[in-house]
Amino acid sequence: MFRAVRRWWQSSRGKETSRLFVFELTVVMIGVLAAQQVSNWASNRSQMQEVEGLYGDLVDSFAIYRNFADSYDVAIPCYRQRAEQIMNFAATGKPIDARLLKFAPILLMGPDEISPEDYRLLRARYGAKERGWIGSVEFNLKATESNGRALEGQWNDFQRLNPEHGPVSAEDRAAARDAAVKIMGHLAALQKSADFIQQLTGLMGISAKPEARLKPVKSCAEMWRAGKAFTESN
Repeated sequence: MFRAVRRWWQSSRGKETSRLFVFELTVVMIGVLAAQQVSNWASNRSQMQEVEGLYGDLVDSFAIYRNFADSYDVAIPCYRQRAEQIMNFAATGKPIDARLLKFAPILLMGPDEISPEDYRLLRARYGAKERGWIGSVEFNLKATESNGRALEGQWNDFQRLNPEHGPVSAEDRAAARDAAVKIMGHLAALQKSADFIQQLTGLMGISAKPEARLKPVKSCAEMWRAGKAFTESN
């Protein structure tokens, strides 16, 4: 039987059939590969459209954060001046006006939700340099969130000097001085991150939005009078 099959395969009819089989198999393989290429192209195009949308959202967010960072330039020296004033009162033991102990909230920034895959696509679409700038902005946004919350938490320790809460002890004054030292550290870190955000957004061609609702105060007097480290327009 094997010899019969071999003779058929070697015959002209067998050779014609084998060539037809090979041809049809080749056509099928080309079709599969072409379909895969089309599928990959469609998937890549969809991913690029998504990452372009993400990039546009990040640019809008970074412009707002640039406004926030600009507000830090005014607010941080005001916090520093007030903390030094409170620390001096704590050192001398003199009573302090309770109004000086109140905290003026600062605008908090926080990182955006960007996955490792998003970062990969951002690099593929906009290049390694742009992806690096975005990553650095996000790192500093996270740092400002952490230090901003810590600043407010430490500032609350100044209430230990508030005469309205009862007699102020030496322990209270020591705790207030310690809080002031920690506040200085948080303020330095906030200023550093704000500077980086301004520089990085500048490299990306992003500036603060002049039409933004939240803007920097004009002076320390305005900040403490308003009770917040920013202005809010309608």
